[in-house]
Amino acid sequence: CRYGKCDPAVANILINIGELHEKQTEYNKALLCYQDALSIYSSKLGDDQPRTVDTKVRMAKLHVLRGEDELALDMFCNALFMRRALQGDLHPTVSDLWYHMSHIHRARGQTEIALEQAKKALDGYRE
Repeated sequence: CRYGKCDPAVANILINIGELHEKQTEYNKALLCYQDALSIYSSKLGDDQPRTVDTKVRMAKLHVLRGEDELALDMFCNALFMRRALQGDLHPTVSDLWYHMSHIHRARGQTEIALEQAKKALDGYRE
């Protein structure tokens, strides 16, 4: 459907609305917008497309804000898998994900895991 409820242009608008809700700390509304956008991107563009992966990252960051670390880690891991396949291990966007996951593990007191992930982030940023 072109410019209907399942068009990527609609998903782009949903992302914009979600960002506005997020700025107003209306995290539940933002998450709903991101979920709808993700559904459209996944079905129309595929799971391995940058907009799909970026939406997963956006949702993961929102889960962190909501205190939902497990959900955030799942989303970050999924995005990490896709970004590594698309861009390689040393791409800055891959390093960003390692950094975010390291931060979660550090907050949980999982120092060894946090350190390992932080080193992977640093390796990518140095390239």
